Amino acid sequence: MSPFQLKVLDVLQNKYFQNAEVVAGHEGLTRNVKWVHVLEIIHVDNFLVGEELVLTTGLSLQHSIEDFVSFIEAIIQKKLCCPLY
Repeated sequence: MSPFQLKVLDVLQNKYFQNAEVVAGHEGLTRNVKWVHVLEIIHVDNFLVGEELVLTTGLSLQHSIEDFVSFIEAIIQKKLCCPLY
């Protein structure tokens, strides 16, 4: 196993995330990222184990506040990282 551990802060320092803004979860910036997923689905809790980075545009979340809340709650419960654009 590699001794390198990718942290959320490492991801945010990448040039592709230079305009990203942390609006919540500052205490999670030192969390390890075990895997990265690109998803455009609302119900992520059945597909992810935890401690992953989820990249999404959030397009599927813009039509329903209930879906948005469900998505955020699943992210919190699974200890996921998720920048929204």
